[in-house]
Amino acid sequence: MNRILSYLFNLYFRFPSLRRFFWAAVTLAVIVTFVTVFHTGSVITSPVGWEKSFTISPLKVFSKDVKVASRGNFIVGVFEGKEGDGKGIYSTVSFNGGKSFLNAIKIGDVYSNIECIPHVAISGNGHIAVVWQNLLMKDSITRLYFSVSKDMGATWSPPNRIFTGPEVQTEMQMVPQVFYDNRGVLHLFYHSFKTGIVTLFHSVSRDEMVFGKGEALVELYGGLRIALLPSIHISGSNIFIVWQGKGERLGVLSDDLFIISSDNYGRSWSSRKKVTQSPANDASPSIVLHENVLYLAYQNFEDDNWSIMLQKGYDGGTKWIEKPIKISTTNANCYSPTLVVSDNDEVIVFWYDIRYTKPAVHARRYSISELRTLSEVRLSKAKVAARKPVSVSIGSAAIVFWEESGRIMAKYSDVYAAPPRVFSITHPQDQWRRSSTAQVEWSIPKDESGIIGFAAIDNTIPDFNPTIKNYETNITKIKIPDLDDGVTYFHIRSIDGAGNFSRTIHYRIQVSNNPPAPPVVISNTHPEGKAVKSRSPRFIWSVDAPGRLKGFEYSLSEDPLKIPDRFTANLSAEYENLEDGRYFFKIKAVDKANARSRITAYEIIVNKAGPIDPSTYALLTRDYDEKFYREKEEIVRVRIPSVRIQFPFDISKQYDKSEFNAIISARNINRRNLIGYSVFIDTKEGKLINRVNLKKDIVRVKGLKDGDYYIGVKGKYFKIENNKKRFYWTKPYIAKFTVVIPPMYSPIVTFSNSVLQRLASNWIVISLSVVSALSLILTVGFGAKVTFYTRLFQFRLKGAFRTIFFT
Repeated sequence: MNRILSYLFNLYFRFPSLRRFFWAAVTLAVIVTFVTVFHTGSVITSPVGWEKSFTISPLKVFSKDVKVASRGNFIVGVFEGKEGDGKGIYSTVSFNGGKSFLNAIKIGDVYSNIECIPHVAISGNGHIAVVWQNLLMKDSITRLYFSVSKDMGATWSPPNRIFTGPEVQTEMQMVPQVFYDNRGVLHLFYHSFKTGIVTLFHSVSRDEMVFGKGEALVELYGGLRIALLPSIHISGSNIFIVWQGKGERLGVLSDDLFIISSDNYGRSWSSRKKVTQSPANDASPSIVLHENVLYLAYQNFEDDNWSIMLQKGYDGGTKWIEKPIKISTTNANCYSPTLVVSDNDEVIVFWYDIRYTKPAVHARRYSISELRTLSEVRLSKAKVAARKPVSVSIGSAAIVFWEESGRIMAKYSDVYAAPPRVFSITHPQDQWRRSSTAQVEWSIPKDESGIIGFAAIDNTIPDFNPTIKNYETNITKIKIPDLDDGVTYFHIRSIDGAGNFSRTIHYRIQVSNNPPAPPVVISNTHPEGKAVKSRSPRFIWSVDAPGRLKGFEYSLSEDPLKIPDRFTANLSAEYENLEDGRYFFKIKAVDKANARSRITAYEIIVNKAGPIDPSTYALLTRDYDEKFYREKEEIVRVRIPSVRIQFPFDISKQYDKSEFNAIISARNINRRNLIGYSVFIDTKEGKLINRVNLKKDIVRVKGLKDGDYYIGVKGKYFKIENNKKRFYWTKPYIAKFTVVIPPMYSPIVTFSNSVLQRLASNWIVISLSVVSALSLILTVGFGAKVTFYTRLFQFRLKGAFRTIFFT
């Protein structure tokens, strides 16, 4: 072994290249070790309030210019796609509100390199119409084409060119949009020329085959030179159009937004009205109608960059607010706004901007009821270019689509929180237990927005839904004491970072710590204590709360003290060919916790029987009155009305926040008889006064500081006694807890503490790394000298060894 080590050592110092290779590997190991120990952690960019992104376009198809339409849970998306040298219009459909989409299919081929800009509409009977522009090579003019599906996207008609009248066929048509009204009539809006000026046109098709003559919607006067980029909303017979007009203002070309409308399906139109009042340019409108309020998102250049603004037009857009709401907060240019209104009264505005290296899609919510905006959220991934968002709403959810690196991406707003999984070691679901204290545990489900807490309560209401967050995520189990005999429900819902509540889990806790009631026995064949000639008695019995019973133990014997020894789950028993005599039918109920009731004895006489000693009846009574409680040690518990506080944390440990919500739980008190509570909270243990100062079941505690606190409660209730209402107070419940709020550290101090903790927990790895680094410096930088002095030390050591042992 020594020879091998000596050989390796000499080999190491003899060849510098081998030494460099070895220490390069050591250097890499040291670097990896230090990065592992000293890194600060990765930044999570998943947006709160939104699910994961998913792709709706085919993998090998380069896709762009997506448009979507929805009708209930039916959604259709169309986009332009290119695969190899072929180019076409594709469609994909979803029947479950956007949770999944079918594979995209090609509607038709396109034989030009210009953008097709497809658009889609859905009728009330499920018909789908798609329209797009294409370039006719023979005259180099863009024309409009459309295709219709009458079986919800399964098959499509061949692409047909749209003709809107001979007088406009010499002019190009471009950037089409298509809509169905509530009659199933198809409306086409597009751009074309009138007297050499680009303006907006409207045409109608009643059979989804032929379109009528195109009519110009806007008369350009007063300096306007062009009308373009309309946003259109149809509601019943009303059609609203907000469009961008370019004209001269004080000798300078500028863009403003205007509105026109129709209340008769487009047969006539109102005069134009200017919507925006900004001195700067306004562009790219997007509108939606909600409860007769027209919401408008658009671009504004007032801050010398394009910002996203939100306007509200009351009475269907006749009265607009004076000061619009600024949606974007960046100084970078923002483009392509679009918006939807969800069923939970939120306007969600989408756009893309260039605040980062590459364009990114963002969203911001505006609460209609609270008149406030929430924080911006980036929806697209970092370092990937994302553009041109479009969106639809499905109930309270919104779905946004955008183009990203040749794919069409989609993202669903987070309106769902997964419920926790609930279990109990002490009281398994649907099993009866004698203990009146249950330990209930639950798991923290996974959620894109993160679970921030739970709302939980226990009571006897089977379908109760808690609505107050009272548990943080660091609490996943509690003990529930003093449970009533019978069924108690533990209700719990998880709450995610987007504020969504999950469905409620109603966990059944079944307690049977009181003996069940004894059965009531009757016999139609043998009345009790009377002689009957029949030798075939039949017994039937009934009990209270049969759901908690497992069955019955019974016997029939001439011995009045015989203990029941047969088991049955039936409610009757029959016997045949009995001898003459006196018989005692005995029975007791057995519940699912194996608690047994008192014995019920039923005496019958078959034909005839001799007299019985009266003392036997006394023994009989003592048998099932005393023996049961003595041998089985069953104790009937007296249910005392009480109240307690259910904390959202473990009071045996320190609490680290300045506020919390606690729930007061009443026991053995009819809720209708509960008047309220007397509550105190202080740094010293106090006394509860006989005055109700809280009528709700929730105690809100705020402004806590470091120290010990006492909180107490007692409840006031009434009973009806002798037709009079009498009031009572429960015994006080007082609990103590300690608050220690951690100090706020600066980022530098926090990082330093983190590094020190990592050093302490990885001291062996750090020590080896430091020693390796020092050895690296010495051997690489001073390899020759180390070799010389090492061999000199070996020579002198060998000389000293020979001198001592051989002289």
